[in-house]
Amino acid sequence: MDSSNSDEHRMLKDTIVGLLSANPSPTEVWTQLCEFGMVGLTLPESLGGADLGLAELMLIAQELGRGGVDTPFMASEVLALPLVVAYAQNPILRAVLPDVLTGKTVFALADVDGEKVSCATRNGQGYHLTGSKQFVMQGAVASHFVVSAMLENESALFIIPTDTDRLTLDAYAHACGDAAVDVCFADVDLPKDALLVRGTAAVDALARAQARGVLCTAAAMVAAMETLLDQTTDYLRTRRQFGVALSSFQVLQHSAVDMYVELELARAMLDYGQTMMQADAVSRGLALDAVKVKINEAARIVGE
Repeated sequence: MDSSNSDEHRMLKDTIVGLLSANPSPTEVWTQLCEFGMVGLTLPESLGGADLGLAELMLIAQELGRGGVDTPFMASEVLALPLVVAYAQNPILRAVLPDVLTGKTVFALADVDGEKVSCATRNGQGYHLTGSKQFVMQGAVASHFVVSAMLENESALFIIPTDTDRLTLDAYAHACGDAAVDVCFADVDLPKDALLVRGTAAVDALARAQARGVLCTAAAMVAAMETLLDQTTDYLRTRRQFGVALSSFQVLQHSAVDMYVELELARAMLDYGQTMMQADAVSRGLALDAVKVKINEAARIVGE
């Protein structure tokens, strides 16, 4: 992914690099991203955003990954916000979207069913939701969940405040460090405006959100691998053993070359995945499955 193909991209990258140079905490990073206008970028200009797209999200994810910083960016800005923007005229969203810019509104996508499949039924003028979700990224700091559920035998997406009655959270530290939660919907009553979309449109919206998540996660992993390779080669050049630099040992040279080759393959797969975002759903899904396999394989080899 070429992140230097425009002045706008260079400005985004330089801003984040400068922000991370002081080694702030993840909470401080998120606060500063909000202060510097680096959140809500996919919002339309009418809502205070910049109407930017996937390339910019990948660039920001890449630099955050390079810095090893965990923030709500992936959960809210990548997975959820571009999804809900399409329904910005929804009364619930219309009231909270402006607060995305300040960080007061943070979305989290809840799309992985737990022990109980999430199902919604009509309840008067609204809906009745039961079931559970697991592995909700940044759910502990979110203000609203975007929840997938079955409604009358078809997929649907709902927007639900995290402080809704009879909605309970089980928070824990995920392996990657984010504040993940499992969510239980114990007969939750929802207003009619909680429904964002249903049917094939909901399936497509969710699939595109997951695809964005794959690509931005891959971008962050590629950046982390670049950092690891740089640190490894610097160490090999400066560390001496038996009176010579470690870089003079052939076996270590071969290992460094293997890391470089895997990194280049990962970069190529990332670019391929980005180009396939405009393909049909089946082709896009197959391409992103290949991206996940190659990026994970490269990360294992580079990380070793």
